[in-house]
Amino acid sequence: MFYDIVFGSGILGLFIWGGLFCVSTTALSFVLILSLILRKKNFLNKKICQKTEAGSLLNSLDQIESNGSLFDRIYMVLRSNSYKNNAELEDLAAEIIGRDSRRILRKIAALQTCANVAPMLGLLGTVQGMVAAFMALGTSVGPEKASVLAVSISQALYTTAAGLVVAIPSTILCIAFRNRLEAIVDDLNEDIKKLIDVFPGGR
Repeated sequence: MFYDIVFGSGILGLFIWGGLFCVSTTALSFVLILSLILRKKNFLNKKICQKTEAGSLLNSLDQIESNGSLFDRIYMVLRSNSYKNNAELEDLAAEIIGRDSRRILRKIAALQTCANVAPMLGLLGTVQGMVAAFMALGTSVGPEKASVLAVSISQALYTTAAGLVVAIPSTILCIAFRNRLEAIVDDLNEDIKKLIDVFPGGR
C-alpha cells in the first residue's frame, strides 16, 4: 500500500517523497555528527579539571597529557603567548572558544533547517493530495471515485505524518544540543579561568 502511495503520487509526489528522504537522512547525519562532537572529552581535560586547587593545577601545567581536547589546544596557544597579561590571555581563549562554538552552532542550524523544511514538504504533499482528492470527486464515478479519493487522502496524510516525524525530534534535539554546548562551554570557561589565574606568565 505504501509503495502504491509513493509511486502512484505522480511526479510531484515523487519529488516530495524524495525530498523527505533527503531531509530525514541529512537530519540523521547531523544528529550523529553532533552526538560525537558534543562529548566532554572533546572539550575538557578530565585530569586537569579534577585538580581544583591552584597549587595542584600549577604543578600539573608542564605535565598535561594531551587528549586532543579544546582545553589542550587553548593551553598550547596560551603557553606560546605567556608574555601577555591575564586580560589578553582571556580574550585569546574566548576567541578560540567562540570560533569552535560557531562551527558547532552552524551544524545545529543545519539540523534546525531540516526540522523547518520537513513539515513544509509534508504540507506540500497534503496540498497535492487534497487537490487530487477534489479532482477525483469531479471526474471519477462509481467505485473508481472512492478508490481514487482514498489514495489521494492517504497521500496527504502520509506526507504530513512523515514531515512531522522528521521535524519534531529534530527540533527537540536542536534544543538539547544547544543546551549541551552551553553547559560544556561554561565548564570550559571555568577551567580556562583557573588555568589563566595560575598561569606562569599571567599578570
